[in-house]
Amino acid sequence: MVKNTKGGKGAKSMARKNTNLPKSEQLVLPTESNEMFACVTKLFGNGRCEVHTNNNATLKARIPGKFRGRNKRSNIVSMYSIVLVGVYDFTSAADSCDILYIYDDQDLEQIRYLPGIDISDLIRMKMSYSYSTGGSGAVNDDVLFTNDLEEEKIQALNEINPANSINSFKLEETEQEIDIDDI
Repeated sequence: MVKNTKGGKGAKSMARKNTNLPKSEQLVLPTESNEMFACVTKLFGNGRCEVHTNNNATLKARIPGKFRGRNKRSNIVSMYSIVLVGVYDFTSAADSCDILYIYDDQDLEQIRYLPGIDISDLIRMKMSYSYSTGGSGAVNDDVLFTNDLEEEKIQALNEINPANSINSFKLEETEQEIDIDDI
C-alpha cells in the first residue's frame, strides 16, 4: 500500500481512481440526423435544462450523469453554454433531448470556421449574454460617454449668461476673475 505523504486534506480526492481522463483532442461533431447544436437558455435543476437549437426550436434537455457530480470539473453546464444534443426519436413528442457534449471556447473557434456548419446564431446568443449586465441577454450599446462639448453648445451657453462662461467664473466678494484652466 502506498504511504500517504501528502497529509489528511484532499488526499482521497487526489487518488487516481477519481481523476478525470484527459480530454481527447478530436473535435466532436454531429454524426446523425437527430444530433444538433444548441445553446442552454434555462437551468431548471435536478439535471434538467432548456436549450434553444440552431433551427429555432426550444427543447427540454436532460443532463446525464457524466456532466454532474464528480465528473463535471471540465464540462460544466451553465447558462448560454453551447452543447451538442441528441433529440429523442423514440417518443411521440419531439421536445426532449439529451446533452451529448459541451463545447468550450477553443472548440467553438474551430467549429466556426468549418464549412457547412453554421452556429453563428448560437454564438451571437452566447456573446450577447456575456456582454450584457444583469443577464437580461440584451446588449445596450447605444450610450456614448464623452467629455467633448461641441462649439455650438459652448457658444449657446455663453450667449445665455456671458458672465458665467464655461472656462472662467467671478468671485463676488473679491471681484477677481479665476480661470479654471489655470488651476
